[in-house]
Amino acid sequence: MPKYLNAPIQILWWTQDEIVPFIVCLVLGMFFDKFFIFLGIGILYMFLYSQYSKRFPAGVLQSIAYMVGFKNLKGLPVYYDKDFKE
Repeated sequence: MPKYLNAPIQILWWTQDEIVPFIVCLVLGMFFDKFFIFLGIGILYMFLYSQYSKRFPAGVLQSIAYMVGFKNLKGLPVYYDKDFKE
């Protein structure tokens, strides 16, 4: 049960964006019969992501994905527009 309404969803002490790729790695490891290799990749991802997310404010990965062009944010123009008219 989260303490605040806008608190991120947590499973044990990991946030959702840390645990979902780990679970995906576990499923892929079972599918490809390389469980321990993908388990190591998942643990490495969780460690690197947690270290990265501690250094930057919340939502920075969405901003980077928008800047690179992988994701369009609602209500914002595409990243390569120089002139924007409302």
